[in-house]
Amino acid sequence: MIRIAIVEDNQQEADYLIKTIERFGEEHNETFCITHFNNAVIFLDQYRPDYELIFMDIDMPLINGVEATKKLRKIDDKVVLIFVTALAQYAIQGYDVGAMDYLLKPVNYNVFKTKMTRALTAVSKNKGKQIVIRTDNKVKVIDVKNIIFIEMYNHYLNFHIDDTDEVYKMRGTLLAAKELLNDLYFEECNKGILVNLSKVSGVEGFKLILNNGEELSLSRTKKSLFMQRLAEFHGNYKLNLGRLQ
Repeated sequence: MIRIAIVEDNQQEADYLIKTIERFGEEHNETFCITHFNNAVIFLDQYRPDYELIFMDIDMPLINGVEATKKLRKIDDKVVLIFVTALAQYAIQGYDVGAMDYLLKPVNYNVFKTKMTRALTAVSKNKGKQIVIRTDNKVKVIDVKNIIFIEMYNHYLNFHIDDTDEVYKMRGTLLAAKELLNDLYFEECNKGILVNLSKVSGVEGFKLILNNGEELSLSRTKKSLFMQRLAEFHGNYKLNLGRLQ
């Protein structure tokens, strides 16, 4: 379940956004716990850092959404936040206070789907999911964010992990690895290799450059989808044939 806060002084607008989120949840098999605050003062007074996604109206009485977010970032600098506003020029200010994106009122559902999908990817990155790897003689719990890539070899999944020379091996298939990760910001770059998109620092032709300096080949048949997923993961399309911008 993903915990969402909506900060919106207009009850009708809040109700519409709640229904939009619930519709997305039904279509994508996601569950949400949604709390509505009708002004930012109450939201800040009652804030606890257990929300994973916030929808913040900008034009509100007492304190506007941008000023509220400046205060919020002193408490929680990681929570994913999307501004909701009728005026795009105000929303641009949101990037200065760490907003991931903005939605224009009235909210268009197709636009919402795209931005909500991107927001949930960011939420997943913040959650720090762990998985259990069962090797031949031990059980190891690892943070998914620390996996660089997973390679299928001789009926074994080889987990390459940050800051260690050890490779954790577990019998299984690449399909089993995908199910274990639940498509959490990993993509297949070549047959039998799943790469953590957060570990990719650049793409040069058909070669991936990883953060640790290691290089992996990028299949010609998989490049288009891989590049699309990489762009979606980073929340923008500032990609070129060299380093990520």
